[in-house]
Amino acid sequence: MINLLVLYFTNSLNITFFILLMLLIEPFLKKYFSAICLYRVWVILMIGLLIPIRFEFSKALFYISSPRITVEDKTYESNMPGTQESNENPDAADLSHKQPNNQHSRSIYFFKELLSDMQSLVIQYKYLLLCLIWIIGITLMLVINSIRYFRLIKLLKRYFLPINQTDIQQKIIHCMNSLNNNYSRNINTRFTKYCKINIFKCALISNPMTIGIFRPTILLPDESYTEKDLHFILGHELVHIHRKDSLVKLVRLIVQVLNWYNPFCYVLARHIDDWCEISCDEMVLRKSTKADCLDYGKLLLKCAAALPKQNTVSLMNLYGGKNNMKHRLNFILDHRKKHAGKLLLALSLSVIFTTVIVATGKDVLASDKNVKITGDLTTIQLDEKDKNNTVDNTAVTPDSSDSGNNMAKTNQYDSEVINSEDVSNTDTLRNDVVNYAKQAEGIPYIWGGNDLKTGVDCSGFVQAVYKKVGYDLPRTSEEQEKVSNQVSMDNLLPGDLIFYADSNDNTIGHVGIYIGDNKVIHAKNLRVNVVIEDMNYRPPYSAGRIINN
Repeated sequence: MINLLVLYFTNSLNITFFILLMLLIEPFLKKYFSAICLYRVWVILMIGLLIPIRFEFSKALFYISSPRITVEDKTYESNMPGTQESNENPDAADLSHKQPNNQHSRSIYFFKELLSDMQSLVIQYKYLLLCLIWIIGITLMLVINSIRYFRLIKLLKRYFLPINQTDIQQKIIHCMNSLNNNYSRNINTRFTKYCKINIFKCALISNPMTIGIFRPTILLPDESYTEKDLHFILGHELVHIHRKDSLVKLVRLIVQVLNWYNPFCYVLARHIDDWCEISCDEMVLRKSTKADCLDYGKLLLKCAAALPKQNTVSLMNLYGGKNNMKHRLNFILDHRKKHAGKLLLALSLSVIFTTVIVATGKDVLASDKNVKITGDLTTIQLDEKDKNNTVDNTAVTPDSSDSGNNMAKTNQYDSEVINSEDVSNTDTLRNDVVNYAKQAEGIPYIWGGNDLKTGVDCSGFVQAVYKKVGYDLPRTSEEQEKVSNQVSMDNLLPGDLIFYADSNDNTIGHVGIYIGDNKVIHAKNLRVNVVIEDMNYRPPYSAGRIINN
């Protein structure tokens, strides 16, 4: 569910960019393209909000990285009496660092550990909180809109009035024939199936409307209309039914529910409603005379003058709102020939579903732009004496030449180097790495995770596995590549690291552990989690060795 939240959030940001772009160029487009074309462009944007799948052929402009929590072994060092170092007995010195020997230092140590654990817990589970808020918002939106819709439908049905179905069916057939004549191609069969549409009068409404998705019903106010006005009204509602605009409104509601936190989603919904009505007007008045257009405009003004008796914003009606009325009248009176915009629609489809403005990372859905959280409360730093023995840009390897009197060295990431007096156990260490990695197969992918129990990302997985055998590696895949000893693909050994790069700029963005037989185990992405697969599932960039002979 967290992965779904992140997926929809990044997709919402992407479509928001295109909504803003459409708002900027819409005044220009409506001068040259038909209302039907612009309505379809807005519907494409709505579908883009609903379906977060993109075919990525280019790099995103922005990447979102979540904080990565580095859980390190913490040591505590104090200048207080009783925590003196002993060069003659380094084991005792290490013990004195990890076990403060007076009550005051014990309290400070416990307090810092508690704050560190609390901060890590908050960061790790903040996505669960956001996910919970998202679900609560979706639930409330669904419940509120469903109750409002069904209560309105139930109320409307109570005020249905009978109407002469024989006469009205004849008028519907006449309207369908008129609509068919407005098109260059024969679409008689597309309108014929709507010959038996139910039509009722309703005393509760002040404007004509259509309700129902699969069994549409046209509702007329309880008042008299001229033959011409009734022809326009029925034609308008038939276009709604023919285009399945009720289904479009349902999808629009679903999009609003899923993206309730995005204000531009409501802007999108308003423009879809506006262009839906304008495009209906355009279809009804196609090939009409100027006199017919004027009569149709007068009918719209008559509908606007009637005060709505019920809030029918979720339904389709001829009125369409006062804010959109001026826009509709301008389109009705604009007799310039406009383009159908097939090329514009194709361009909109290709751009919206292949362009990624905001992404969560360079490796499919995963981000490896890592942020290491450091500070006095999360990482207790080694003292200055130990920092003087820092090893820069080298792999963390066992060193048999160090005597028992030397302190453990640290690399530039403040990680401890685990010394070993026996280098003959490298094969055992490699096997241990592979075994620990295989035991983690199926563990969830979690941004910033490096805990083999709760979840990991790609570099966090490598760090956690190597920590099991006594090696403290850097946090990011790019840094892990720097501190490893490069090896060729022909000389790989189990436990070596396989690095993958972005094809555009060769930036390291993913890492896995080689387990033999041309197989690699890695935390792939949000959908797949930790998985074993062929190392050539994508071209490897380089390989590095941590455990040297």
